[in-house]
This record gives sequence, C-alpha cells and structure tokens, in this order.
Amino acid sequence: MNEKQKRNLKPHIDKDKLKVNPFSEQLKIVIKKMPTGTYSVDKDGDLIPKEIDLEQSRFTKVYHAAWARDLVMTLCSPAMALYLWIQYNLVSGQDWIWINKQYYMAKTETTSLNTYRKGVEELITCGFITPTIYKDTYWINPSLFFCGSRLLKYPSKVVEYTGKGKEQEDSSLTE
Repeated sequence: MNEKQKRNLKPHIDKDKLKVNPFSEQLKIVIKKMPTGTYSVDKDGDLIPKEIDLEQSRFTKVYHAAWARDLVMTLCSPAMALYLWIQYNLVSGQDWIWINKQYYMAKTETTSLNTYRKGVEELITCGFITPTIYKDTYWINPSLFFCGSRLLKYPSKVVEYTGKGKEQEDSSLTE
C-alpha cells in the first residue's frame, strides 16, 4: 500500500472517545404533543389518550442512495445552490414548489438569469425536479427528497419491507 492509499484509509473511531458533540450543548428541540388516536387504560380503568412527541421544526428528508449522492456531487454550482434552496423552502406534505426567482437570485447573489436557468435545467435533466403547467413551479422528485410524510402523501405507494428483495430501498433509487 502506497502513501496516498494509507492517507485515504478511514481511521478507527472509538465512539466513546468522541464524548459530546459541541453543537448539542446549546441544542433545544421544541416538540408538540400529538394524539395518536389510541388509548391506554390506567390502574383505575380510565382511558388515557396516547400521545407522541413530534418536532415542531419543519425538516426535509434526503433519501440515501449511492447513485443519488454521486449525482448530487456532479451538479454544477448553480444547480447545487438551487437544490439546497428548494430543500429549505419546501412546504410540508407538498410535492411541488414555486420558485420566486427574483427572491432566490437576491438571496443567493445570483446576478445572471442565465445562471439561474442553468441550475433549473440541470436539476430537470438530472431528475430532481420537473416542470408543472405553471410558470416557475416544479414537481420535486419524492424518491430523492421530501418535506413531511411520504406515507401520508402517497399511501398507495407503500410497500412493506419483508427482508427479502429490494423493498428496503425505493425502487426508483436502486441502480
């Protein structure tokens, strides 16, 4: 093994020696209690509604697939910036986004409309977004990323994982 190969080897990481993530020291996770619609019975026979804790903050999930990660890494800078902007601006449960290009360009300091268009075209070509019938409005590819629950949005697309075959990953994400 040459020196370059040795430098690229992942070191053994002892998780116990890592201690506490310094970013977590000031972390506050705001939750909201949501009823599950089910009940438990207490020792007196009373029905107690069950609740789950949900994070209050909106978040977008990026689904893992090696080919998708590799594709993201090949995006040009305008497409990469737009992809990130889309992730941060999705509305929960919505699989489309209207892009206010003037606002986007101002926030990202993009001065050329052609640069913006290059990003849009590359995201379309690579299958991250596709146009709708409305101007500056695009479907997002929920196989790659989604804000909210895909289970609620697409209940007819749910396939139970059985431990056999490729149900473990979305069929649209397998190579």
